[in-house]
Amino acid sequence: MSEDVLVSEGGVALPTSKEAPSSEMGRVRQWLLVGAVAISLAIIAFAALAIGRLHDHALASTGRDLGQVANLLARFTDSIFAPIKTLQAAVIREIDAATTEAFDARAMALKGEYLAGAVTALAMANGILVIDRDGKILAAAGPDIASRLPEGGLLRDSMLALAGSEPVFTRPWQDEADGRWQFGLVQPARNAQGALLGAVVTLVDVDALERSYPLFAFDVTGTVALITRERVVLTRYPHLPDAIGRVLPRDSLTAQANQDYVRMLGRLDDVDRLIAARPLQSVPAYVAVTIDVNRALATWRFQARLFVGGAALLVAAVLALAALAARYVQSLDSLRRAREAERLAQARLSLAEEQERLNGERALEQMRFSAAIHAMPQGLCCFDSDRRLVVSNDRYALLYGIAPDAIRPGMTLAEILALREAAGVSPEMSTEDYLDWRVRVADGSSRSETTVDTTDGRTFVIKHQNLPGGGWVATHEDVTEQRRTAAQLAHLALHDPLTDLPNRILFRERMEQAALQVGSGPAHALLLLDLDHFKTINDTLGHPAGDRLLQRVGRRLKGALGPDDVIARVGGDEFGILQAGGEQPADAEALAQRLIAAMDRPLEVDRQDVVVGVTIGIAMLRADCSDPDDLFKCADLALYRSKDEGRGHYRLFEPEMKSAMLRRRNLEVELRRATTAGEFEVFYQPVVSVPTREVLGYEALLRWRHPEHGLVSPDRFIPLAEEIGVIEPISEQVLHRACSEAASWNGEGRIAVNLSAMQFSSRRTDLVQVIGRTLARTGLPPHRLELEITETTLLRDTSAVISILHALKARGVRIVMDDFGTGFSSLDYLRRFPFDKVKVDRSFIHSLSRDNPPVLRALNELCRAFSMHVTAEGVETEEQFSAVIASGYTEAQGYLFGRPGPCTVDRPLRWGVI
Repeated sequence: MSEDVLVSEGGVALPTSKEAPSSEMGRVRQWLLVGAVAISLAIIAFAALAIGRLHDHALASTGRDLGQVANLLARFTDSIFAPIKTLQAAVIREIDAATTEAFDARAMALKGEYLAGAVTALAMANGILVIDRDGKILAAAGPDIASRLPEGGLLRDSMLALAGSEPVFTRPWQDEADGRWQFGLVQPARNAQGALLGAVVTLVDVDALERSYPLFAFDVTGTVALITRERVVLTRYPHLPDAIGRVLPRDSLTAQANQDYVRMLGRLDDVDRLIAARPLQSVPAYVAVTIDVNRALATWRFQARLFVGGAALLVAAVLALAALAARYVQSLDSLRRAREAERLAQARLSLAEEQERLNGERALEQMRFSAAIHAMPQGLCCFDSDRRLVVSNDRYALLYGIAPDAIRPGMTLAEILALREAAGVSPEMSTEDYLDWRVRVADGSSRSETTVDTTDGRTFVIKHQNLPGGGWVATHEDVTEQRRTAAQLAHLALHDPLTDLPNRILFRERMEQAALQVGSGPAHALLLLDLDHFKTINDTLGHPAGDRLLQRVGRRLKGALGPDDVIARVGGDEFGILQAGGEQPADAEALAQRLIAAMDRPLEVDRQDVVVGVTIGIAMLRADCSDPDDLFKCADLALYRSKDEGRGHYRLFEPEMKSAMLRRRNLEVELRRATTAGEFEVFYQPVVSVPTREVLGYEALLRWRHPEHGLVSPDRFIPLAEEIGVIEPISEQVLHRACSEAASWNGEGRIAVNLSAMQFSSRRTDLVQVIGRTLARTGLPPHRLELEITETTLLRDTSAVISILHALKARGVRIVMDDFGTGFSSLDYLRRFPFDKVKVDRSFIHSLSRDNPPVLRALNELCRAFSMHVTAEGVETEEQFSAVIASGYTEAQGYLFGRPGPCTVDRPLRWGVI
């Protein structure tokens, strides 16, 4: 070991050691630690590898055993169904028919003893049926077999599922009498040409079948199941009632049947299982045997614990030995360090006392100055009269990406500027121009403030102050974020935050600029766009998805525009486009067509394809229509007209639209006034029996008697009343008047009242309660009230409407389908709700009574097949009435029997024969 002498500022000599660092001991300890860790990792890796192989072997061994059990179960189950199929084939041969009629006759002629003997021969059969091709029972054997079948067309559905000669299974059901589960095996009977004649159905006792399955359960966690190819669970052991009849996911059996065994989550109990599934040879079904994976790995866990314990002991021993060796090495090194420290301690004490005195004198002075310049948020630099740096703070260096210790007193501005250039933060002007500018500032006025942009995109404000005797001091402040924030605020004030498109304010400015060019600049057109069905999409997918949809719509619309066109979001789902230049209005129409075509393509939102169309209104910027507000109104009127004519279109503004809108608004004002002024009247038109012409009742019809224009056509004001939301109070007035009038009649005359589709979706009132309250107040028996609805009502929300209709029918009110044969007529409506009566539309009566009477008769027979009365509407001539009589109708209504009119003292309602 050699020594040098270090002299402190106070003249104190301090010996320093030049011996090699005591890192050899540290390296020894490091190698001991590395070796111990390496050995431990090797032990752990070997144990993990062995445990993994044992795990795989345990699963594979159990899977092979499970597959063998599944094979045995498949052969056993085939041995159960093979005799059933053989017996079914024997019954079909016994019937031996070539036609459906012969099959039905011979099946019904089968002796009960024959079928009963067949049932007795089958161990797990509850009964046997012979059914026709429509699922009706022709012959049966078994204890009270017909009453044990569930309702709902079980056999008919099974017949519909037959394809080829392969049998099918019925869905399983639970006998209501004894609670036992069963299902049917349906074997089709076909003639030589392959035509379906009927079928033989064997009822299988699920409980008996499940009692034979414990032999195949792997252990207490194992399950056994019989599943059809359609993935319907027929049996399961242990018995799980919720599983019987359940339809498994589509990939469940495919994944299991194509492998010896699979590991997957149980579809019936959500337990991690090994599953082996095998198809049956005799019937279209699978058997599946499973075992809980936890049970299968029980032995492996015990072996794994042994391996882990042994590995842990070995690792602990290795680490303990390494720790003891490291501690010994460390003790040797500590002894050496203690001796060295004692030798140097005395010298260091002397040096510390000297330096403490000197530092104390400078500390107060430097602390004040340093605290001042380093606390500044700006960078500071001070140059002397020779233009060399005297002092600077760290902030000055950091602002320009320079290490604080790289800037030293005595450096020139050119040298500092070179460091800034190396850091990539040089002024945008050249170095020479910047230095000349700084010289001019130093030689100029005593104070200045300048903004400088740098090559990295930032902006600095430099404040300069000359010093007495020469030199200067300057502060540098980074104002980039302040300017960026100001720019962002300005952008947000003029742009939509969701789509980043111009907002209504900026769009209006562009329109005002375009208005100044009318007559001298390019032609301009305003297009207002409204997204079709956006509210439905927003309600269905949620508002976040709706926001993302608007963003994608904005990008797609912008991509269809020209370079000089301006697009803005002017409302929730409304966009505005100011098209500049071109031949107008031809170019505006071409743009509208491109936009409609672009929006017809699906947009992907949250991994879903969404189609949202667009409706467009177009207005031209002209000398007589240059005000932005007027232009918006014109385009909005064109948009409104386009919506009325059907969404997904565009319309150009026409002056007539303003007049039409004014008329509509006047009608709306007068309609609201009429609602409270009592200008609505109820007219009555008779409904007569066919062919006697005896009055059965009346239909109440709404009329508006305007104080100036007289009677207003219902076609003019009823759609508007529905649109502006006043149809509900009007309809309730009509209902109350009609029921009050009908309650005063002698006899059982019926009163029919039309309901609006809006009443079924109202959030203001409950239609069922309104009807019940009106009947209670007027005293009209419910069976004398007929409520008429159109097919448009069912189109809104079929399930909700039908639920309301059932509630009304439960109160005893008669429900009538009005105007049947128009619009979206569907037999499904007649099937889904048992209407009391159907009124065939007058257009059918007028055309079919003359051109095609058989169709008129077929309409009557169709409705009668659903046990519904039929009324012929719009009968105006005796010829039409004769056709109605010939077609078998029971009721008629039309001008032939009386026009609608009020019920007054001078004009009472007619009864008897008309």
